[in-house]
Amino acid sequence: MAVVIDSTMRCVELVSEDARRAAGAEGLRRSAGATEEEAGRAAVGLMARACGGRESVYTLPAVASLAKDPMGQLTTHVLDTMNGCPAAGMELRLYRVVGDAPLLLKSLRLNDDGRADAPLLAAADFSAGRYRLLFDVAGYFAARGVALPDPPFLDQVALDFGVADAAADYHVPLLASPWAYSTYRGS
Repeated sequence: MAVVIDSTMRCVELVSEDARRAAGAEGLRRSAGATEEEAGRAAVGLMARACGGRESVYTLPAVASLAKDPMGQLTTHVLDTMNGCPAAGMELRLYRVVGDAPLLLKSLRLNDDGRADAPLLAAADFSAGRYRLLFDVAGYFAARGVALPDPPFLDQVALDFGVADAAADYHVPLLASPWAYSTYRGS
């Protein structure tokens, strides 16, 4: 099923897939009173979402966001649980693990929000396989003036994880203190 939209981007009726194909973007444009580009952008999201007989309001930016790139991405976020804040400035390295040989892909310092400024991997650079994130936990806490034993209880925290579906988003956060850490697959 597909939808016909009016000029306010409201779903007003359901039509068969054959009727939609016959009308094409031009038919959608005429029924919506929108430009061909607007109708095409609207169709991407709306064709995949039948209104189910209910009136649903979509704005063009919201409709465009429904047409998500099919490629996934890898992101991270580190929270300092000792101080209750993002781990701004923590250094990390990302490796691809093939056999016993990790291959360094990226080395960076986290921003003020405890995140990388961009996805660690995205689109064609992101593929199924095994990865390792190496977080410099001891270096971060030492830089904040925390008195750490020698050697520190936690030094470099390595998170080894697998990516089974490169079309999915993988968010690998770290919650860390000088004495404990936790992770999970976030969203």
